[in-house]
Amino acid sequence: MQHKLLKTTALLLFLHSTVACSTLKTNREKIIASMAVGLATGIVAGAAAKPEGDNATAWMLLGGAAGTAAGAGVGLYVFDDTKVTDSLRAENETLQAQLTKLKEENDPKLVEQGSSLMNAPLPGDAKGLIQPGGWKKYKMDRWVQDTENKNVWYRQVEMYEFNLPSVGGQ
Repeated sequence: MQHKLLKTTALLLFLHSTVACSTLKTNREKIIASMAVGLATGIVAGAAAKPEGDNATAWMLLGGAAGTAAGAGVGLYVFDDTKVTDSLRAENETLQAQLTKLKEENDPKLVEQGSSLMNAPLPGDAKGLIQPGGWKKYKMDRWVQDTENKNVWYRQVEMYEFNLPSVGGQ
């Protein structure tokens, strides 16, 4: 009887390893398959381990529950994807840091700025009526695609921003 139980258990475990490892895609599916094989193995083991004169159903249920728990434990251990997740998370953090560094390097850098008043102060009675204009000069190094011809690119190394003066109350 023990020999038959061992052969059946080995066959079920072999079937589990070939089915769960080759055809199922997600770890959840593999763990559920492991639990199902554990249930089947436990039922067979419970039926084989039943003492003479005892209720076979109770022993099969007991073996099935133990087999399912064992299958779940083995599945959680074997199909653990923590290492993959951790490596992907570390790679993502590295790429985010490189992207941030690249953005900072390519952002325009303010070099000079001034006002359109030619360094003259704004008269006191006009402060509420006039917003002086100004200008800013940026240094950068980037390529810009022509809007009319998509095959033409320009290298942009400087940029001026002009703010026109405005007249009117706030």
